[in-house]
Amino acid sequence: MSNYAIGPAREAVIKGLEDLAAFLRDNPGVPVWQYGTDVVYCPRGEDKRAEVDRIAALVGRAPEQRPAQYKVTRKFGPVAYVAVTQAEST
Repeated sequence: MSNYAIGPAREAVIKGLEDLAAFLRDNPGVPVWQYGTDVVYCPRGEDKRAEVDRIAALVGRAPEQRPAQYKVTRKFGPVAYVAVTQAEST
């Protein structure tokens, strides 16, 4: 089972991000967080770790193992795309 946007839904998300960027650029009085923001994708299904690995290959970054998370991050200045799942229990 996946929860990612494809086709028209994906295009709508991308258009929404572009519209948000244009709106913020055109309205400098609207505050934004000084440290940026993240677009976060949380895989669903049987093998979430494999999905993070697959996304890591697509974005050209190595995944990180943290105590509570397994994730990959691709930064665009102060904005990032993050794919994250819970770390496996030991």
